[in-house]
Amino acid sequence: MGRRSVWDDEHRENQWGGSSALPAPLTVLEQIPVAATRRKPDRRKRDSVVTFRGVPEELHNQVKKIAEGLGVPVGEVARYLFEFGLGAMERGELRLNPTLAAGRRTLFPPKGWGAASYTPASALPRRKARKGNGPKVSYRGIPPEIVERIEKESGRFAVPVGELARRLLEFGIDAYQAGKLPVQTYVVTTKNTLYG
Repeated sequence: MGRRSVWDDEHRENQWGGSSALPAPLTVLEQIPVAATRRKPDRRKRDSVVTFRGVPEELHNQVKKIAEGLGVPVGEVARYLFEFGLGAMERGELRLNPTLAAGRRTLFPPKGWGAASYTPASALPRRKARKGNGPKVSYRGIPPEIVERIEKESGRFAVPVGELARRLLEFGIDAYQAGKLPVQTYVVTTKNTLYG
């Protein structure tokens, strides 16, 4: 037997008992790194954000103040107030009396506006309607079912959605301040919540 070289036997076992065969060379396409596929976040798991026009900043600040006092997110307090107001509407405790003002129905007519001081829309000065009119507030975590109920009720009374949201918040805050709205917070792992 003569002297052996490293290249004599490709399948020769190495000193650890494994095969010392060289791997087959990779093709050019196999050498290009491929990025790992990323999964998009599930939209259903994200909290939905709802924006209402016509809710004054002072009212929104009252909702925030209640949330801070309870140690829960602002959106949960808004949801609680919306649910309370919608329930009161169904029970007949909250009555809406929209009036006609400036050619549209409203829950909040201008001061001094009423049946005795009715002025036809044609006699009122015209103003440009802008999309950005009125204050806007956004709440996170309001379920779509609640938003649909608010939209349905606003359609039933033919009033803007934001005005109905404002009225529901006002009604709920008044009840909370009068002690008629019981609030029970629940501890959930890392934060307080109104929904256990």
